[in-house]
Amino acid sequence: MNAKSFVSVQVDPEVHDLIDTVLLDGESVSRFVEQAILKKVVDRRRQSGFVARGIASRDEARRNANYISADEMLARLSRRLDTAKAQREAN
Repeated sequence: MNAKSFVSVQVDPEVHDLIDTVLLDGESVSRFVEQAILKKVVDRRRQSGFVARGIASRDEARRNANYISADEMLARLSRRLDTAKAQREAN
C-alpha cells in the first residue's frame, strides 16, 4: 500500500517543542502524529459503539416495558438516600 500524506499542519512552536520532549529514540514527529491520529480513530469508534449500544439498550427496554425514566430513577435513589440517612441517624 502506498503511503499518503496529509496537508501540512501548522502548530505553535511550543507544541512542537513539547512533542520533541516525548519522542522515543528514532521516532519522528510524523510517526508520532500518525500514531496519535490512529489512537483517536480507535477512541472515536469505541465511543460511537458505546453510544450505539446505549441507545439500542434504551430502545429495547422501552419495547419490553422495562424502562424507568430518569426522573423516576432519581426519585427512587433519593428515597433510598433518605432512608439510609434516617437509619444512620437512628444508630
